[in-house]
Amino acid sequence: MLSKIAELMKKQLNIPAGIEIDEDTAFKDDLRLDSFEMMEFVMALEEEYGVGFSDEEVAELETVGDMMDAINEKGIELD
Repeated sequence: MLSKIAELMKKQLNIPAGIEIDEDTAFKDDLRLDSFEMMEFVMALEEEYGVGFSDEEVAELETVGDMMDAINEKGIELD
């Protein structure tokens, strides 16, 4: 799952190839995403995997691991 999320993030957010993304990567502190970029990424996830997130859920997502947990809780399995 991590590799698919990292691939989508790099594509959607134009993150340079040399940047490593792991479960502890923080959206704000490590990747410097602002709220607009975060919403763009969430919308890309929603479209790609047919999952939906409320504004409250998005506000609670601090790390890539949080995102993975949220996707799993919705019953979506990304291999």
